[in-house]
Amino acid sequence: MLLAAARFKECGTIPETMLKGLVWNKYNTTIGILVILLLCLQGLTVLLVPVLNTPHETGYKSKAMEENSVILQRSKKKLLEDLLMYKTKIQNAHTMDSSGTYMLLPNLIVPAGDKASASNLTICTQTTANHLHNLQDLTSVWTGPVSVTVFTHGFKAAHDLYTIVYYHSCFTNIARMVTFHIVYPISNPPQNLSSLLHVELRCDNHIKHSAYEENLNYASNIPYPHNVLRNIAITNSVSAYVLVIDIDLIPSLDLYSQFQQFVKRRTRSKSGSQERIVYVLPSFETNSDNVNFTKKSLLSRWSSGSVRPFYATACEKCQLQTDYELWRQVPAVSFLDIAYQVEWDGIWEPFYIALKEGLLPYDGRFKQYGFNRISQVCEMHLAGFQFAVFNNAFVVHQGFKEKSGFHSAKDEENRRNKELYNLLKHELKDRYPESNRHC
Repeated sequence: MLLAAARFKECGTIPETMLKGLVWNKYNTTIGILVILLLCLQGLTVLLVPVLNTPHETGYKSKAMEENSVILQRSKKKLLEDLLMYKTKIQNAHTMDSSGTYMLLPNLIVPAGDKASASNLTICTQTTANHLHNLQDLTSVWTGPVSVTVFTHGFKAAHDLYTIVYYHSCFTNIARMVTFHIVYPISNPPQNLSSLLHVELRCDNHIKHSAYEENLNYASNIPYPHNVLRNIAITNSVSAYVLVIDIDLIPSLDLYSQFQQFVKRRTRSKSGSQERIVYVLPSFETNSDNVNFTKKSLLSRWSSGSVRPFYATACEKCQLQTDYELWRQVPAVSFLDIAYQVEWDGIWEPFYIALKEGLLPYDGRFKQYGFNRISQVCEMHLAGFQFAVFNNAFVVHQGFKEKSGFHSAKDEENRRNKELYNLLKHELKDRYPESNRHC
């Protein structure tokens, strides 16, 4: 017993009187051993906690720490100055949307370099701050500029701004490629922005949102204005072409450089750059952790069942017109080109690349779920646009979309937006009286 006690004593500091009492009291032997074990565990905890909380001592580095070369070169003073500048811009905002409902702050944070101005294709997207983590995956595959509009309001705004600055400051690709715009409802402006001045920005200790809920955008009592946000992202992009997608979609590998070559070939062949044509990217969803695909690897995963067309079970008609089986059979070539053309029909809502000049704006009346993209594609159809499907390019969503996975108010929102869509179709007849097309 003495030998055991002596060994336990090495684990931590044990009062001498307690040790003696525990050793010589034959009635307390069992209790003594338990107490000594607890003291040992406590001592080990004190020793190990600092090690576990110090990444560089264990060899572990978070993704943020690996990619934070930008933040490491910037002083705390500079970060505080940036936060003050962004705070002032938000408080002094004076540009409203055409409906007078939202305040717009375009180009709140711009890329650190001039990559965007030298590009001919920008991804345009929109989100709330809780989904900005998707930019990490997006910019690990996409090598061109990104224009993203973030929707915020009220007391959320301080944390949302902190989150924007965190991603801009702590991830090199995001800092170099992403332009951030902010939109908020005039009826619920940002509150308590001064609290930002008391928060330390650290790339290894981001104060994350409570959860990355899939449908948080729809759960707020303030309607989410997809189309207003999309228009801001498009209007403030600086490239000739735009790719309008949701923030949780990933383009196929090497799409950016392939599209540059496609435009060069098309220009040399004198295929008029002002044609009313958009380039459709078939969209898919996968239950695999990997979303970085070439067409070859995508087709392989499609055959195995881990990849399927987007909305295959949630809304098959929404993507049916793309004709996935035809696309699947297009002969493989090493370059990007038009595979075939399709006619608009039904409730088709493709993702596509289009010339920014002449692209019809999205109707800002559509909010929450349903018909927000369908309405814009319908008008493009009436206006005479052609829809050409690319052979090798596509986008992928991580996770399968199921009907049961939508928020509870989805059906009611969809019903209201369908009524608005029917109204819009009557308006479009007056807007395009000479068109022989219809929606």
